[in-house]
Amino acid sequence: MPSVGDANATATPPRSFFKELLQRLLIAVFCIGVGYALWAMGRHILRTGEYNYTLETSNGEQGAHRRVSRETVHATGSWAREQAAGFQAAGVTLAYWGVLMLLSSAGPFTNPLVWTPPRLAMLAVSLAGCLATVIAFFPPWRIGRSMSSNAFYIVVACCLYLGTIRDRSRLKAHSLKVFPALIFSAVVVGEFSSGYAVGIILGIFAALVLAFHILMLIPAARAELMKPES
Repeated sequence: MPSVGDANATATPPRSFFKELLQRLLIAVFCIGVGYALWAMGRHILRTGEYNYTLETSNGEQGAHRRVSRETVHATGSWAREQAAGFQAAGVTLAYWGVLMLLSSAGPFTNPLVWTPPRLAMLAVSLAGCLATVIAFFPPWRIGRSMSSNAFYIVVACCLYLGTIRDRSRLKAHSLKVFPALIFSAVVVGEFSSGYAVGIILGIFAALVLAFHILMLIPAARAELMKPES
C-alpha cells in the first residue's frame, strides 16, 4: 500500500527546470520587446512634439443598435512631453522586469524565499520606475484639469483609505464595495469622458502593482506574504 509521502510525490510531480527556464525566457523577451516599443513611442513623441490618439467606446450591442463614440486627443507642448516621459519610463521599467526575469534563473536569485540586499535594491529600483511612470502619465499638478488624473487620484485616495483598515474582515468587506463602485463609475462616467474610465482602470492596476512593491519592501509584510501554505 503506498505511503502518504508516495501519494504526495505522485500528486505533485517535480517541475522541469528546462520548462521553467523556457517560460522565463519567453516572458523576458516579451517584456524587453514591449518595453523597447514603448520607449521608442516616447522618443517619437519627443521628436515630433505631438501625441495623437483616438479612443473608441461601444455600447456593447450588435447590428443597427450598436453605437460607437470616438474621442480624438491631440496633445502638444508640456502635455505631450509628459506622455512621452510616461511611455519611456514604462518601457524602461518593463525591460527592467525582463532582465529581472532572466536573473531569476541565475544561482543567487533562484530561491524566491531568500531575500538579500541586492534583491531588495532591485525591487526598490522597480518601485522607482513604477512611480516615475505613474507621475508622468497622471501628473498630480493636472488634478482638476485632466479627467484621467482626477480619476486616477480618486483610486489612490480609495486605496489609501483601505490601507488604514487593519481588520482583515472589514478590509475585505470594504474592498468588495469600493472596487466595484469604482468600476461602475468608470462605466457610467466613461460614456461622457473616456479619460475618466482610463484613469480608473489604470489606477486600479497601478495601485495593485505599487501595493505589491511596498508590501514586499516591508520585512513583516513580506514574511506574511511569502509564508508557505500549511
